Order: sequence, then structure tokens, then C-alpha cells
Amino acid sequence: MEFPVAHWPNTSSNSIIRELISIADDEAKEEIEQLIQGETITKPINEDIVYADITKNMDNLWNFLYFTGYLKKVSKEQIGVQNYFELTIPNNEILYIYERHIREWFDEQIREVDMTNLYTAVLSQDIATFEDEIIHLLGESISYLDSHENFYHGFLTGVLRGIKGYQAISNRESGSGRVVISF
Repeated sequence: MEFPVAHWPNTSSNSIIRELISIADDEAKEEIEQLIQGETITKPINEDIVYADITKNMDNLWNFLYFTGYLKKVSKEQIGVQNYFELTIPNNEILYIYERHIREWFDEQIREVDMTNLYTAVLSQDIATFEDEIIHLLGESISYLDSHENFYHGFLTGVLRGIKGYQAISNRESGSGRVVISF
């Protein structure tokens, strides 16, 4: 039995979307995550945006995503002369693009983060620098909803696996107990 395959992702290049997402600010990235989770966002929509204006501000990102079918209108409110649309991801095919491609692009940006200070701090047992670097990484990447110990365990295991010449090992037994993360 063959399962249906998303057709939309293969109909055109998503390079423009990728470029727009790469310049998105932190607020826009958070709103994209909200959309992926099935929530809606409300944004000003202007019908007179031209292609050359797309990268001038973040509101133009939402205009572009709406007018190209990557977002759909749930409701509309007019305040003065400005139209505000409540927007959502239109269907599972587009959700697939967001989940696969956009998260992949975000992951590429995360991989580009220089972790030299963090890794040096681990290897030299510089606890103060390690703490500062971890606080910075967590501040840029997680939500207050990520509160379970196993989340932080996985986060640290993933971060530490990038230290060259070492292998981060998770939850191994040692003596009469276990080591949470070891090298």
C-alpha cells in the first residue's frame, strides 16, 4: 500500500523562504515555532508589498508567506486603515515544509554557533565559563516550558557530543550507581 506524498514541497524552489527565515529575528523565529505547534499569530498584512521590499522589515516576511500560500487567513480585523490577519499554516503539506525544511535551516544556524569557549571550559574544568556558556545557549534555544530533567540531560548530551576526540556517553552504570553524562 502506498501512502500519500506531499506534492507542494517539490513544485518550486523554497530558496526565497529559506533566505527570509535566515534573516528572521528572534521574535519571528518564535512565532514560526508557534505556527508549527498549530497556534495562530496576528500580523499586519499589506497588499501593496513588492518583491524588493520583502527584506526591509519582519512584517514583510509574514506578507510574503501569506501571499505565497505558506500561511492562510483565519480572521481579519481592521484597525484604522491597517488590516490585521490572524494567520495559521494552511495544511499538512505546508506544515511538512515548516517542520522539515525550516527546522532544518534553524538547525544549520545552530550548528554554526562557535562552541570553542564551552568546550575549552569543559576540558579545563573552568566551571564559571562553562556555566556562563550554558546559560547563554539555554537562553537562546529553550522555552520556560522545557522544565523536565530529561530535556536538560538530552540538551547537554547533544551539546557535549561536539567535543572532538571525545564521545559523550549517557546514563552508563559505574560502580554501584550511574554516571549521567561521561566522556
